[in-house]
Amino acid sequence: MQRSIRCARRAMVNASRTTCRLPRTPSSCQGRCWWRCCWSAGLAQSPVAVFRSSASMSGCSRFLSPVCFSLECFSMPCWSPRPGSWRCATCWLQTSWLQCFSQCCCLSAFAPDVRRCVRGPPVAGLQDDRCMNKENFSPAVIVTAESAESRLRREAIALRTEVEIARARNLQLEIHLQQLVASRSWRLTAPVRWAGRRARDVRTLLRVARVVMRDPGKFGGISELVSREWKASGARGVGKALSLIANGPGDAEPIHHVHFLEFSDRLGRELREDMAQWPRRPKVSILMPTYNTPADVLRQAVDSVKAQIYENWELCIGDDCSPDPEVRELLDALAASDARIKVVHAQVNGGVSSATNRALELATGEFVALMDHDDLLEKQAIYRIAEAVVAEDPDFVYSDEVIVAADGEQILGFAYRPQFSLEYLRSHPYIVHLIAFRATLLRELGGLDTSLSISQDYDLILRTVERARKVVHIPEILYRWRTQSDSSGHQQKDRVMESSRKVLAAHLARTKTPGEAAAGPAFNFFDVRYPLEPGLKVAIVIPTKNHGALVRQCIESIERTVSGIDYEIVLVDHDSSDPESLAYFDSIRGRHVVLNYSGPFNFSAINNWATRQIASDFTHYLFCNNDIEAIEDGWLGRMLELAQRPETGAVGAKLLYPGEEVCQHAGVGVGLYGAAEHYGKFMKVHLPDGSIEQGYMGGMIVNREMSAVTAACVLIRCDVFRQVDGYDEQLAVGFGDVDLCLRIRAAGHLVVFCAHALLIHHESISRGKSATDPHPEDSVLFKRRWADLILEGDPYFNPRLSSTSTRWATVVDASPKREVHRRVVALR
Repeated sequence: MQRSIRCARRAMVNASRTTCRLPRTPSSCQGRCWWRCCWSAGLAQSPVAVFRSSASMSGCSRFLSPVCFSLECFSMPCWSPRPGSWRCATCWLQTSWLQCFSQCCCLSAFAPDVRRCVRGPPVAGLQDDRCMNKENFSPAVIVTAESAESRLRREAIALRTEVEIARARNLQLEIHLQQLVASRSWRLTAPVRWAGRRARDVRTLLRVARVVMRDPGKFGGISELVSREWKASGARGVGKALSLIANGPGDAEPIHHVHFLEFSDRLGRELREDMAQWPRRPKVSILMPTYNTPADVLRQAVDSVKAQIYENWELCIGDDCSPDPEVRELLDALAASDARIKVVHAQVNGGVSSATNRALELATGEFVALMDHDDLLEKQAIYRIAEAVVAEDPDFVYSDEVIVAADGEQILGFAYRPQFSLEYLRSHPYIVHLIAFRATLLRELGGLDTSLSISQDYDLILRTVERARKVVHIPEILYRWRTQSDSSGHQQKDRVMESSRKVLAAHLARTKTPGEAAAGPAFNFFDVRYPLEPGLKVAIVIPTKNHGALVRQCIESIERTVSGIDYEIVLVDHDSSDPESLAYFDSIRGRHVVLNYSGPFNFSAINNWATRQIASDFTHYLFCNNDIEAIEDGWLGRMLELAQRPETGAVGAKLLYPGEEVCQHAGVGVGLYGAAEHYGKFMKVHLPDGSIEQGYMGGMIVNREMSAVTAACVLIRCDVFRQVDGYDEQLAVGFGDVDLCLRIRAAGHLVVFCAHALLIHHESISRGKSATDPHPEDSVLFKRRWADLILEGDPYFNPRLSSTSTRWATVVDASPKREVHRRVVALR
């Protein structure tokens, strides 16, 4: 055997020293591609077939066509400063087209025709006429024996060859592009292309103008956004910002492939530099339950863990007695390949929860993350977890994720989550992946509930937040969630809903929260009803000037839809002069309170004054515009259910435009359009098929905490209102409600949006609409006061969502960044 190898190497060296002179014709070539090029590339160590020949180009092509060769010199016409040049794809030798083909061609032994020879006699020649032109070739073929090492070496050679071929093809495309740009037709059509670009620009500007005409108050925010983009990115940034404003989410550039999430080498270096400054590097254990996982899928999952830039991790795999013996063999091989990978095999099948708990028994890390056996981690995932542990000392951490198809590459959607919201979690299990727990806390909880085969992760998260001191949200995609059509969650929706409802009911019982969990308006959404406490009393404050018919509609709709609640309507008449309005106001004095206010219009001052005039036995104030119309029974009760909780300061309602088909308010996002704007504005409340519009991750149909709600209809606890000194009277017209909500949150209370309190808002009928910002002084004061929050971003609005859209449009750039602003919530 050793003698055969020496003979093969000697034959290859001799062949490399021979130069053939070929006729100077386009179909023939001559050239030198020295054997030392192959030797330096490591080709001399692999089993090869060596050919010494004098052949025409056509003969070489016929010979090489059925095999995969390692050194490829091919006749691809390439443009260069010297006409008629050729490029060698592997050695990158550029010569004239008369010097193209190499004499020594190393054939990969795994090619189909050569493989047949390997299976034949120890030394065999290629006898297939399809592979040889006998007139042009007189080959001396020596094939050495295969081994595991040689196969790996050949694969590496083949991969290098593919890279070089791809580079050559890329060069060809670049050349064709240069030829196209230099062509006469391209120059002649330049005016047409210019006109098309200008037409698109005009269309974008017209759409932006329409947005401003619809709501003139957005002009200031759009101007600031354009100015900021101009300073940051110049004309390109301005164009991108205007396009997002004009087109909205429907026309936003779609993201279809995970290359938008690429982790750059530069970012890796930057994060390692930051890591060097950490005072410590906590170990993170990753728990992965497995059961009959396809080998390629499992390898990809494990490889994504091994590719982490943060190296102080351990992967604890709990196999749930997989009947496929290949799974056990693969798991054992993975454990043997890396000391950080631990595997435990169950003797009986116990389910996902049992397998995860067995993996937890192996864990030695300070923090524990959960990962499914068919999903993938982004390269910085464990780094971000460890970074949060070092900086925030949390008990529970969760991140954003991307939903991909079974191939792991095609993007189906994004889960951009807000800051932690308990009411949101009770309405919808919006936290899924990536999740990580303090190991000691997870063990105290007993791990996952083994009695649950569905919704066990939802149960674990609820039990965790019941005892956690601090919850951290990392607003970055750290997890790639493969969707499988055969998962239990897709096939058994009824079981999932019932199991999750029971989990939610158990959570309410453990926390001693009176309430009942019921199915919500869509799959995986729930409606928690809280019984009203005795002694609640609401003062409904309605300021107005004239507009008696509008006030009548508002008051009568309240009287018609509110029952079983102790309330009193307080109408504040601001210097009304219309006789019909005054007559109506006088007619209701017997059953409601009418106060007379005089002075310049100041919405904040009027409401503050009204609260000082009424009795002190009220528990809540409902500030209500005179153009509000109640349309459903029980809306005030739904708001009171949330507002009666001691941690809640204010509750807002879901408002529709007249006609009840278009949403006007589903909460307020601070920073939208440079200041603040309503979520869900101008969105249809029903889809074309008649089903309810959920909004992004249920944003229009769930109760959830947020930064602010509109005062067109807001319920505030009286003691909280007095604690923050009511409305700021410096904000006479605009942003007084948002400012009040932000000060309520700063005082330690929650602001909650109630999706089940539905009313119509006949917006701005009483005061009319302005062609410009109707309250520029208020806008300037608000932006100055809350500049840091506007710059950093609303914690309940994910930074990957567009700040120029009220419809939760996603931002095209989903790539990871060096800095991430974590959202931290202290629960205790």
